[in-house]
Amino acid sequence: MTSSPLDRELADLWHQAASDGRAAIGLAAMRRLQDRLTGPAPALAMGPGFVVHRVAEAQLRGVAGSVRARIYWPMPAGDSSRPGLLVFLPAGGFFPGGIDRADTVCRALCGRAGVVVLSVSYRPLPANPYPAAFQDATMATEWAADHGGELGADAGRLVVAGESAGGSLAAAVALHARDHQWPLLARQLLIYPSLDARLESPSCTEHANAPLNSVAMMRWFYQNYLPAGQTGTDDGYPSPLTAPSVTGLAPATIVTVDHDPLRDDGRRYAARLRRAGVEVEEWRYPGLAHGTLSLLGRIGAAERMLTDLTHSLWRVLQGPAIGGSTPANDRQQPALEDAP
Repeated sequence: MTSSPLDRELADLWHQAASDGRAAIGLAAMRRLQDRLTGPAPALAMGPGFVVHRVAEAQLRGVAGSVRARIYWPMPAGDSSRPGLLVFLPAGGFFPGGIDRADTVCRALCGRAGVVVLSVSYRPLPANPYPAAFQDATMATEWAADHGGELGADAGRLVVAGESAGGSLAAAVALHARDHQWPLLARQLLIYPSLDARLESPSCTEHANAPLNSVAMMRWFYQNYLPAGQTGTDDGYPSPLTAPSVTGLAPATIVTVDHDPLRDDGRRYAARLRRAGVEVEEWRYPGLAHGTLSLLGRIGAAERMLTDLTHSLWRVLQGPAIGGSTPANDRQQPALEDAP
């Protein structure tokens, strides 16, 4: 498959940021490149569409201690309806720091889609390989289903969303929710997700050295995430494209971009869900690369992608509720602290 030329703004930004060598891998190299590309958004990005009513830090009780979270509330709608609830699992290759880097995206989704956003950290690599991050993501989504009402949200309109590694976790949470019949998800939103640890699709060859996401980097992530020599488990949670069945999953919105080794896996997953009778909304972006959404305020394509996603969320979250809170065995209250 021949990809469209890389978006001009993205290409210019990438060439400036990657001047120290694009082939470098490892946590330190990845962080240097991300700092150049996706640091705090310029002031011009924080316009009316990024305004939220309140932001607070929270600590959720996880399997192995507290899990950091950040909650965003939209401006009041002016009626008695409760907004939907979106659990956001940030990008970052299962490494630390994603919750702060995702702040602009979460503010935008909250402010524009009118949804309460629960952005969740997870135990990072390399000290916490699978299933640590998956356990934290599942716990947070179940917590949101149990406590949505206490956040002023409608837990019957619960969406799990994730970007890149967070997209892998969101897909795994949806599989786990189907397998355990809880929580009831209105949708799973997967933004250029990593779905197959084997990394054998044609796009892994075509875009082995794509901007912000090389195959070498992906292999390094998975070598830290999974036990040596493994590319998945029988249930498919760490590698959702290999799940034995996708029947009965929550409806999905799947975003893929041309210049990404993960492109074909996302499209294969969308096709597999459709064959299983799952409702799928698919957004394919020519000329764009992995990490585009995190470039809000820097390139126009990120704004266009955000607009598409918020319109999609708006349609989903204005529909009828599909579930709600049920009593939890161990109901926990988050300690909320207003964020700046």
